[in-house]
Amino acid sequence: MCPVAQPLIKESFELVKDYSQKTGQDKALKAEPWYHFGRIIRNALSHNFDFELKDREKSLLPVSWRNRTITLAMNNQPLTLDFFGYIEAWELFSDFHEFAHKRLS
Repeated sequence: MCPVAQPLIKESFELVKDYSQKTGQDKALKAEPWYHFGRIIRNALSHNFDFELKDREKSLLPVSWRNRTITLAMNNQPLTLDFFGYIEAWELFSDFHEFAHKRLS
């Protein structure tokens, strides 16, 4: 578990998602290569730091971002620090930030 990642990823993902939806740019958001990975990580951080994959999410797997891949075998398993730690949290936040500043209007 990465306690720093929880507010950083959870809140920034929600802010970008909300803004994208309110401005009619959610298609651009969902087209981002990190979108599904980030959404599943955000959900794990919000729900006991476990991967609790719903059928919709299972149908998308495997989902990759940079050198990390979420697979069906991870369902009901903990989100570990060696899979998504401080560096990965900062890199994913940076991807959110870049999208918000360069591709949203």
